[in-house]
Amino acid sequence: MNNMRVRVSARTDEELYLRTWKMAQADSPWFQYTGPFAPNLKDELDATRTALRDPDSKCLIAIDEGKAIGVLACRRVDELARLGSGDREPAVIPDHRQTPAGVKLLDAAYELSIGAGLAGVFAILKLPPEADPRKQWHVNLYFQWGMMLTRLFVECGASIQSYDNYANPQVEFKGADDLDLDGLCNLVLRSFESTRKFEYDPLVHDPAEVRAFLSEIHGAEGLYVAYLGGQAVGFVFARAPIGDDRAYGHIAAIGTLPEHRGKKVGMSLLQKAHNHILERGYERSFVGTSESNLASRALYHKMGYRSAYRILKFVKAAKSSNIARDLSPHDLNDLRPLEGL
Repeated sequence: MNNMRVRVSARTDEELYLRTWKMAQADSPWFQYTGPFAPNLKDELDATRTALRDPDSKCLIAIDEGKAIGVLACRRVDELARLGSGDREPAVIPDHRQTPAGVKLLDAAYELSIGAGLAGVFAILKLPPEADPRKQWHVNLYFQWGMMLTRLFVECGASIQSYDNYANPQVEFKGADDLDLDGLCNLVLRSFESTRKFEYDPLVHDPAEVRAFLSEIHGAEGLYVAYLGGQAVGFVFARAPIGDDRAYGHIAAIGTLPEHRGKKVGMSLLQKAHNHILERGYERSFVGTSESNLASRALYHKMGYRSAYRILKFVKAAKSSNIARDLSPHDLNDLRPLEGL
């Protein structure tokens, strides 16, 4: 193993990189998953090929004794608080996972990200409900390398139906452009304030990030605000479709002001989102929430949703960064049972 090295792949390495990536995914629980919302290997290969050809990406290859044994695509990600790398976890051929290959790939990705002026790196691991995160090679690697588990998330899916009447008939819906940007930002921040105890997400907890995101989607189709007695009390953002070949819509965000919970506003917002998705010809929906947010999970379960997959997010940020200051770590004792679809 003294000859092991990691290098940035050249354009001519595309087939070597893809072949190594496929071999490394042979025992992946995620790619063996066949349930609803399961990954499509061809789509994943196409996404990997796109990353290889993206001038803003750095695709890394671990070489040992002249043989490629692992790969990692490192790309700049400005969207989620200036971190590098992304949703392409290190892929190491099973026979070589006891070597330093995974650590060396992560070291190289971190150095590239810090050198590009980013705060650090993150990695996202998707698992089907029945897969135990404690037994996953990647999870052990990330902890060994000093990453922080910052998100335990569950995506839920359902077949949906239309609604002529909402759970709370007093709720009135308007497009978000009826509310000015300051009012919408305040609505989102207050709706998600209590979720910070589960995990920190700059897209819903950081005022600057919330404003930047809402500036892009303010007035977008599928973004609705719920009113009670003329007061904005909740919102939902439903997107449909997600990708050209997807048979489902996505509820990207949903929230209710704390003082108006228990009034069936959240259920009415889900019903509005379902109607929006169905009107565009899609009969299935998915929505995500923190694994520890039992109230949201209970609402989704009541509306027919079941767990489709689990998401674990790991971060390693420079100690001097705001990211390191704001993040709240989880440990695997925070895992909750998931019922599958």
